[in-house]
Amino acid sequence: MNISGHMDSMLAGVDAVGNDIAWFGSSAAPTIRVREMTISGS
Repeated sequence: MNISGHMDSMLAGVDAVGNDIAWFGSSAAPTIRVREMTISGS
């Protein structure tokens, strides 16, 4: 799978942030929803 786009456009396109937190060692991140993104591959 390939997700492509410009990082600044993707960050500007975040239209929802979840209240769930996933921990990865000492880092944590919530689920986010991006308004528009190109995904390709199989």
